Amino acid sequence: MPKAVASALQQAGVAVRVVIVAAHGAVLSRIGGLRDHPDVHVDESGLLLSRALAANRCLELAHGDAALFLDDDDWLEPGHLHRLAAELAAHPEAVAAHTGVVCMGGDPAAPRRVHVFDAPIDPVGMQLQNQLPIHSVLFRTAVLRGPQALRFDSGLDHFEDWDFWLRLMRLGDFVRVPGVSAVYWLDEQAGSGHATQAQARFERLAQLGRRQLARWSGEDVARLIERDVRRTQALEAGEQQLKARQDDIATLDGQLRAALLQGDEWRLALEHMQRHAGALEDDLAAHRAEVARLAMARQELLSQASVLDARVRALLQSTSWRVTRPLRAVGAAARWVRSGRARSAGVEMVRLAIAAWRRHGWMGVGRRLPTYVRQVPRYLRELGRRAPGPQSNPFARPGRHAGSVRLHPEITGVREPISATVSIVIPTYDAGVEFGWLMRKLRDQQGIGALEIVVVDSGSSDDTVKLAREAGAVLVQITQQEFSHSHARNLGARHASGEYLLFMVQDAYPIGRLWVYGMLDFLRQHAEAGVVAASCAEVSRSDSDAMYDCMIDTHYRFLGCRDVDRIGHHTGDDHTSLRTMGQLSDVACLIPRELFLRYGYRGDYAEDLDLGIRLIRDGHRIAMLASVKVIHSHLRPPWYYLKRSFVDVVFLVGLFDDFHMPASPSLGGLLAGMRAAAHLLHGWLAQIEPAMAAQAPADALRRWIDGARRVAGSAAGTAGQGDWATIGDDRVDAFLRGLVPPAATAGDSAGAATSARLAHRQFIDDFLARVDHFRGFAEAVYPLADARVRDEVAQALRKTYCASAGAALAYFVLDRRQAGRDEQERRWAESVFDLLKAGV
Repeated sequence: MPKAVASALQQAGVAVRVVIVAAHGAVLSRIGGLRDHPDVHVDESGLLLSRALAANRCLELAHGDAALFLDDDDWLEPGHLHRLAAELAAHPEAVAAHTGVVCMGGDPAAPRRVHVFDAPIDPVGMQLQNQLPIHSVLFRTAVLRGPQALRFDSGLDHFEDWDFWLRLMRLGDFVRVPGVSAVYWLDEQAGSGHATQAQARFERLAQLGRRQLARWSGEDVARLIERDVRRTQALEAGEQQLKARQDDIATLDGQLRAALLQGDEWRLALEHMQRHAGALEDDLAAHRAEVARLAMARQELLSQASVLDARVRALLQSTSWRVTRPLRAVGAAARWVRSGRARSAGVEMVRLAIAAWRRHGWMGVGRRLPTYVRQVPRYLRELGRRAPGPQSNPFARPGRHAGSVRLHPEITGVREPISATVSIVIPTYDAGVEFGWLMRKLRDQQGIGALEIVVVDSGSSDDTVKLAREAGAVLVQITQQEFSHSHARNLGARHASGEYLLFMVQDAYPIGRLWVYGMLDFLRQHAEAGVVAASCAEVSRSDSDAMYDCMIDTHYRFLGCRDVDRIGHHTGDDHTSLRTMGQLSDVACLIPRELFLRYGYRGDYAEDLDLGIRLIRDGHRIAMLASVKVIHSHLRPPWYYLKRSFVDVVFLVGLFDDFHMPASPSLGGLLAGMRAAAHLLHGWLAQIEPAMAAQAPADALRRWIDGARRVAGSAAGTAGQGDWATIGDDRVDAFLRGLVPPAATAGDSAGAATSARLAHRQFIDDFLARVDHFRGFAEAVYPLADARVRDEVAQALRKTYCASAGAALAYFVLDRRQAGRDEQERRWAESVFDLLKAGV
């Protein structure tokens, strides 16, 4: 009780008078000195009062504007009365204000929270359950006065406060003050004991119920029924949700168990992989030891070679070798004459001289005579070489190995990180979804300081520009009309900021994450040797066709970089030397930016070869790498090979003065040869499936080639007459049918017939030679033929025919476009030139 009284007297912000009614009739000695407090009034009647009568006595002694009941075992927190009084003053229409109360119990030294009353009052729910602890409500004392003065029902010895609140609520509104500011103590061993519940709870509820029935109207009962329905529905919904949650928990439990089992399996798999990795590390150590052993063996062989080389040099410098030199020269010359090669060389030299005269005239030959004289030794060496035997296959022989084999950096690892920056320049046009893969691959490159991507797009209509932006590339946009291979790349170089430029194409794909590092590392390692630019060889895609694979293999054998890295330098101005030594490739071309800006690309075709030739002519060196490669190839139709072969010849003849251009004696003979070859190809394609089902593709091709050569040798003057045979490609077939020569080309003279037979035979020989070249490739690659191989061989034959036709037409067109030729044939040649050159 002292705590309860003290908590009331300590309320600030309001005037408080505490009235204590001794309900048990005993003197209240427990409050000690508080009894004499001026704001404390103790009423000791000496009578035993029920709870209702004691409460009514308190109401009689309440003289303030508002009153609040407080049991002897409860207490108020600071500010409790002030909060309630302020809210009541703010709502003059309300009869009471209520706030939150916390119920505490247990050991007073360590009390525990049991329940909190701090929710808005539900007037309907209040009919069935008391929601207001007695000291949570401050009510106006005006309700205590007048003819209908409100009092506690003395007939109730329990639930009298609940009944009082129900009747008070009928007189006006209760306003709520959120928050908890009083304590309701539930330990019945302390305080006055009013909080205890008797055994006759049911009878006491019945007493209250009879009073409720007297007060309720039909509307009150309806509201109670609706409330019960809502609570029942909410309870059922809650039970259903609980059941669903239980089902979810059961499902999750099953998934958890499955995940744990899967985790065990993964753990076992990881342990297995770790053991396997350990075994691989052991194998790698063994391989490294073997590499070290082979390196020592190599050094030993090099030492032996050095000794032998010294012996050879000593022999070559000896007196006996110098004395016998004239004898060796005479013997070699005699053998050369006896072999018949001297006569062949003389005939060929005369033929070349006639061809040069026809092409350049006497004045042109005179101006070029010093160059021809310088080239005579090389011509003689080339003409003096024996042709490979009929069983020789260049594809079965290893390529040229000039220098040691260099391993890909993915195998050797990063020797030393390079801090230089590289800008990758890529011209694009509708690059497709694979362009996104290329962007990710380039962003994943390692071992270099920084990498910048510059995309020069010429009007793509797909997601190319979006993919470039998402990859963080520098985007340069031009129109289709502005595009050329040189202009787009030069523009990208000017927008780049890296120390090095790496030109690429949109459909190439680097191998490994150290691809850029490998090219840059080679360039920097060989900088002192004068190497200023490097390209890398290609590996064909899985969807590449046999014709492209054959061309790539032949090309890299020709350049000497099929198997090893090759460094090119200026060895001569003949076209063979310039092409083999000066080749760069825009599929991947790395060069210092400062150097490139001095040279730049030029022209609308083969700009990479032109750049390489200019570099080596100025004393620089360039590299073609086999140790670092890029995935790249094309799946082109036959029509492409016809146009590409035509343009290749036009470019090479225009670029190299010494590029040999065969004579084109007769347009009629050329077209007759093309028709004869088309008939020949048509027959091969019709029997390709049964022929290659019984033998290897190379054997079938050899048999066809031998048979065609016998037929061509016996019927060169008559074959090729009549309509064109189809080769199975609509675009090419339509073009061939449209090749109608001018009427004036037909001649009956003996000279015209001879020229026609010569042109006819030249085309057949060239076509069969190209097919035989592909046969050598097929022999090394396709031992057997399934349906796919047969289809690829058929396509390769079509494309070989188109390449032969494109080259032959180019030689004829270039010859007839010169001044002094037949005017009708010249106009015909111009129309073919415009058609085949367009778009390339």
